[in-house]
Amino acid sequence: VQLPLERFAATLPGVNVRSIKLDLARLNLLRRTNVRNRWRVRQSTAKGLFEERVWDRTGKMDIFPTEAGRAKLLELYEAGELTLKAGYPISTDDTLR
Repeated sequence: VQLPLERFAATLPGVNVRSIKLDLARLNLLRRTNVRNRWRVRQSTAKGLFEERVWDRTGKMDIFPTEAGRAKLLELYEAGELTLKAGYPISTDDTLR
């Protein structure tokens, strides 16, 4: 079962799901369009990491990480590149310092 980007990000402990797309835009993997301000995959840097799909029932486009994209998100998480929720410990071993 493939999860949309936000749902997958929610499986990473402490990741701020509301900031995930902004984080990926800062890392040059996503971009915002001028038309309706929608999020799109930046093909020059993120091709193969994420794919855009349209939901059949709603017609809404969503971004899904591929297997390589999920590995990249884990790598970014471990490197501390993703915004964490307020009050969440920064270290990945869940201990406060």
